[in-house]
Amino acid sequence: MLFKLMFVLLGLHASAQEKPQRLKYTPPASPKWAMIGIRAQAQDFKLPSLYTDTCNCGESSSPKNMGLGLSVYGNLTDNLSITGDVLLSKGTISRKELGQYDNKELMFSVIRADLNYQFFDSKAQARPYGYVGVNWAQRRGGNFISVPVGLGVRYMFKNNKGMATLQAGYGIGTTEQLRNSVMYSAGIYIKMKGKKGAVADKAKDLDSDLDGVVDDKDKCPTVPGEISNYGCPINDRDRDGIVDSVDNCPDIPGIVKNNGCPLNDSDGDGVLDNFDKCPTVAGPVSNEGCPLQDKDKDGIQDNIDNCPDKPGPISNGGCPLEDRDKDGIMDNLDLCPDIPGLSTNYGCPISELVAAIRNPDGALFNAARPLLKNSRIDGLKTSNEDTVAYIIYFEFDRFDLVQNSYDILNDAIQYLRAHPEYDVSLVGHTDLEGNVPYNLRLSENRVVTSKNYLLSYNIDPRRISTSYFGKSKPYLVTRDESLAWMNRRVEIYLVRRK
Repeated sequence: MLFKLMFVLLGLHASAQEKPQRLKYTPPASPKWAMIGIRAQAQDFKLPSLYTDTCNCGESSSPKNMGLGLSVYGNLTDNLSITGDVLLSKGTISRKELGQYDNKELMFSVIRADLNYQFFDSKAQARPYGYVGVNWAQRRGGNFISVPVGLGVRYMFKNNKGMATLQAGYGIGTTEQLRNSVMYSAGIYIKMKGKKGAVADKAKDLDSDLDGVVDDKDKCPTVPGEISNYGCPINDRDRDGIVDSVDNCPDIPGIVKNNGCPLNDSDGDGVLDNFDKCPTVAGPVSNEGCPLQDKDKDGIQDNIDNCPDKPGPISNGGCPLEDRDKDGIMDNLDLCPDIPGLSTNYGCPISELVAAIRNPDGALFNAARPLLKNSRIDGLKTSNEDTVAYIIYFEFDRFDLVQNSYDILNDAIQYLRAHPEYDVSLVGHTDLEGNVPYNLRLSENRVVTSKNYLLSYNIDPRRISTSYFGKSKPYLVTRDESLAWMNRRVEIYLVRRK
């Protein structure tokens, strides 16, 4: 039963919360108020000694004790209130005396006091609450004291002049003559105030101009206004949406950003004065309203010309074109502006691109990657006083020579014939794909193919030495196909004998 009542209380509260417009309820102006009323109480007395609740007389199991009396309700804060009751109670209980069972009608005088705690929003018309109190029932010198605890709900009506309450709880027996018992109560109250107080309350709730702001909070109680403006009308003579009190131009429509004043364009260049850096001289929007200048007359305005005093094409930022290394490639297109190179390599020699690709932090790294890929068929030749070095490249997972490899090997053969004091060393490598044994055999096959080509041109085998390392010594540690081709190689070293 208690659980059912709890759901009812929560339902009433939810209704009050979800439908505030329908209830049109305004809470009391002050949290301190009092009411007087009538309260009815039902209690199921269970007496363990002289009286017993065991009855074979067929009586109903409804509460055995009904009371009615005067009640006073005092609200202390938004959440706390107290209740005091004086009741006269009458009921029928079964008794056992000298082995005989019979019914006995009894009269009790009851005094009760509760402390209540209201839950949820203090502005709700219906509020559930929990309570705890003391219930003292007295019969011919016999005291039956219990501690009632439970849940209740109060409902305000007649603009807070009336209130109804409904409670259900459990009375915990504190004397030997009384066991625990179920308790119910209901009450109805009216406000305890005289005519003067009633008039004052009515005045507090009065809204003379019907603008939704009560007179005691309305700064213009006789003129309808806006709630946001304390009940006073909002004046906006120029109807620009900005009230006159904060409008610097109350008679001319304007915008909020300009404090209610219109924006002007004094020089008529399409840039409003508050954004125009030259408000009295016409200029394009792109130059913030100022006129453009071109001192070097190259067709590029000074504000975007990197060389405003020297004419130059827009492709070079307005600066004149130069060719410092005199390789026929202008510096703005030359990736190596200080080293002569080829136009196919964007002004760089192949050796510079190789150095760049081995230095990822260098400026040429990103440009060198595709150029090196395009230059892979050219191989690489370097030399110093005692050593001439070549590199030939192979296709992925192949060890047969490509056309340009023949050109590199033929150049090495001509050098060996012209310089009998030089021997040749062949060193084979692979990329990083595949396992170690497989790549070791692949690098060996590449060296053998290169050696056989030299032998076919009658190079003395005693002048040829070979070695192979598989993938253990990559030129670049990468699996990127745009770079990995540089690892699939045979290095050819022509070394002067000592």
